[in-house]
Amino acid sequence: MTTGATYASATIGSTSTTNTTSTVMDCNHPYYIHPSDSPGMQIIGIVLTENNYNQWHRSMEIALSSKLKLGFVDGTCVKPASTSPLLMYWNRCNNMITSWILNSVSEDRRNSIVYIQSARDIWLDLEVRFAQSNVPKLFHLRKEIAHLSQGTLSISAYFTKFRTLHDELECLLTKPKCVCNRCTCTVNSKLAEFDKNLQLTQFLMGLNDSFTGIRGQILLMTPLPSLNQSYSMLLQEEKQRENSGGGGFSSETMAMMVKAYPNNKAQGTNNISYGVKKGPESSVVCDYCHMTGHLRDKCYCIHGYPSWHKLFGKPKPKPKFLKERNSVVASVSTIDNGESMTSDSYRFL
Repeated sequence: MTTGATYASATIGSTSTTNTTSTVMDCNHPYYIHPSDSPGMQIIGIVLTENNYNQWHRSMEIALSSKLKLGFVDGTCVKPASTSPLLMYWNRCNNMITSWILNSVSEDRRNSIVYIQSARDIWLDLEVRFAQSNVPKLFHLRKEIAHLSQGTLSISAYFTKFRTLHDELECLLTKPKCVCNRCTCTVNSKLAEFDKNLQLTQFLMGLNDSFTGIRGQILLMTPLPSLNQSYSMLLQEEKQRENSGGGGFSSETMAMMVKAYPNNKAQGTNNISYGVKKGPESSVVCDYCHMTGHLRDKCYCIHGYPSWHKLFGKPKPKPKFLKERNSVVASVSTIDNGESMTSDSYRFL
């Protein structure tokens, strides 16, 4: 077995010339620093805040591992003895990593750790201050996943948000696995299949009702597709609907499509109504606009047009019953001789 000292002596040597002596270090040694590395560089693209420690911690681990410097913060690359010739190389790497950590935190937090001597101590100090206990964090993640729905998000945005939450959950949750290597019941593969199906069903549960058809097709497939395959199918369905101009939308989505009044020649967003295609009456009725095919939580008159709608960014439409009532009031607000009607006349009407 090769020890650290043996490895170090094998990878660090000296070459002498007549007047100078230079040190040669293997590029795979943890003490090696690439010429492009500098104390002022930022090795990750995020800054540590109170709410993103797990993401920051994971990003730093990946960046330091790619540079063979993770041992300086996890404690595996210990400081050499004061008489060791490798001490100056260790100090150089430690100071470089310390600078990288300082560059990835905000100024107020930087002031509280700048005088800590080693990168390992800084790493542990930040972990104590910002790392939450797994149980409260798991509670909030599971609660957020349980209440996650597509709403006005596109398929791509919804999938990204869902995948981010689940990936963070996987990092915090250590699932039991058989490690005896003597099992014949294939319990590990069964657990993996169970987790895959659970994740897929959770993702499909949050989809809008307009994807009921394609969701039913996915659930009837044997075996069930993976999450990525299901996302690809849903994305193709969404693109097809956009290209067909809305011909493939379900009754819920068609209930909110724009059409012009047949007796009104004026065009514009102020002269529009909402309805469904002719067909069986829907049992779902919005208690705000009184239209069928959707509920209040998805009513365009309240929440506006979603991002995929061609009228996205336009003012919210007015309920059809409100516009018809205003039209009736306007038509009877004056009599033939031009005299205004009294309040008693209005009550009589």
